Amino acid sequence: MVAYVTDYITKTPLKTYTIFQTIRDVFDRQTTMIGGTLRDQEKARKLLTQIVNSLSVKMEIGAPMAAAYLLGNPDHYTSHHFCTVYWKSYVNERSAEGYTAYTPIMDYIYRPKQFEHVCLYDWVRLSHKRILTNIKSKSSSSTEVTAVDLEPQKDTMDGEKIDHQELTFLPGHPQHGSHYVTLTQESSALVPNFIGGSLPRRDTGNREFYCVTMLTLFKPWKTGLDLKSEDDSWDDTFSCYHFTSRQKELLSFFNTKYECYDARDDYSRQRKAGISGIPTLHNKELLQHLGIDGDQEDELDYAEYAQHPEASQYDKLGNQTLKHLREMNEMESILKGAGWL
Repeated sequence: MVAYVTDYITKTPLKTYTIFQTIRDVFDRQTTMIGGTLRDQEKARKLLTQIVNSLSVKMEIGAPMAAAYLLGNPDHYTSHHFCTVYWKSYVNERSAEGYTAYTPIMDYIYRPKQFEHVCLYDWVRLSHKRILTNIKSKSSSSTEVTAVDLEPQKDTMDGEKIDHQELTFLPGHPQHGSHYVTLTQESSALVPNFIGGSLPRRDTGNREFYCVTMLTLFKPWKTGLDLKSEDDSWDDTFSCYHFTSRQKELLSFFNTKYECYDARDDYSRQRKAGISGIPTLHNKELLQHLGIDGDQEDELDYAEYAQHPEASQYDKLGNQTLKHLREMNEMESILKGAGWL
């Protein structure tokens, strides 16, 4: 179910060849109209309308989604807020030296000393950068030199007041002295949305790359030497590192998508091969797992019910049902005439 939902809501746009094939199909179906007596403007309008309708069907945009856009309503509702994380840039940065421009990676590397224990995953979720609001610039009347007067600012962290100057970035950061960082409460935490490629699997693929990625996310670091020593391998460092219980849950959650895909593919292969043992509604083991006795005989006498003298009256369609069917057939004929079906 997880695999189906994620695949369905993340469908890629239509391919170019699909778009052109759809346009060609519309032209082939409307050869009579193109060579008819309609004006060129009317022909073009009808063709464009039918092309758009055909492409909309292939894009699988449902009526509720179209209505939501037309009414200006949001197309999704969430209980959490999300933030985008290009995770590969952090993995590649672990051994880089020197910086020439500002990147979000520098915020984590030059984080304040109070947050040295914070791992990258929690930093992305909880950190919030702000400007020192009480910085006053004074311009000299005779020169262009600007003096900066810092006034003390106070904030509360863990129940204690702390000066904002103690939460500024470390020297070497381009925003050192002008910005400070705080960590929000868990109730206001963001949910990282990892993009730039799928996270590596823990059960297959490059084991070293998986260990590098997970240590980068969950072990505090400033340089690559903070993650492992030169004599140890990434696999040994990963095995020896003590992950918290929450981090272990996240490691399992990262692999859930791949497990769902594997189960889906295995089930599909079994059905194609005709392998027995696939759960069905008549599988006794499945019924027993649900608390239903698979060997229990049905106590209803369907033969007696079928011979009931008034049973035939339920086969007749009422006036409302007949009216509904007529309206459905009329609408279907209209759509076919317009070229939408």
